[in-house]
Amino acid sequence: MIHIRWKFRFHLLHLLDIHFLYCQPIPHQKLYYLYALINNILNINAIVPTRLTHLLMETFEKNKTHIVYIGSIASYFFGPGCTLYFATKNYLKTFAYGVYEEFKRKGIEVLTVSPGFVATDMVFNNTKKELGSAFISTPEFVAREVVKAIEKKKRKIIVGKVNKLMIFFGRIIPSKLFGKLFYKVAKVYLKE
Repeated sequence: MIHIRWKFRFHLLHLLDIHFLYCQPIPHQKLYYLYALINNILNINAIVPTRLTHLLMETFEKNKTHIVYIGSIASYFFGPGCTLYFATKNYLKTFAYGVYEEFKRKGIEVLTVSPGFVATDMVFNNTKKELGSAFISTPEFVAREVVKAIEKKKRKIIVGKVNKLMIFFGRIIPSKLFGKLFYKVAKVYLKE
């Protein structure tokens, strides 16, 4: 069971940088590339977690498993320019809540983690200069937060105070204004 989890996490972490690529402007001659990216985002954030959950559910039931889904703070927003990524992360969060409700009587616990930016090669290559270290958590910090949440049987965690503040302000700012602000920031960030 642990082997499967780590193998899946490796592939998930290895492929997560696709959403950054998807957010880049893509010329019409590279439309095939866009279709591949769309399929990858759908597979990583929706299809694979859904299939793995259903495939392994019998094992989860026997072992009274604690399932951890790695979501995103993007699941709390909509993101012009990265719509598919935000939508699939929202799907994953909703799916995780549904799995919990369906299987809680069978002893299965479910945790959804919204880690924000984590200090990986992907983040350092794409965002460190723009964001600064206050917005980036270390993998060790995220892992400690996940373990604490599992011990407390929490259903969701948002890692980091900055991420919690972002979600708070995202809820109180009118969505039309938030969309405009996000799009302006994304255009500056994505400019090469």
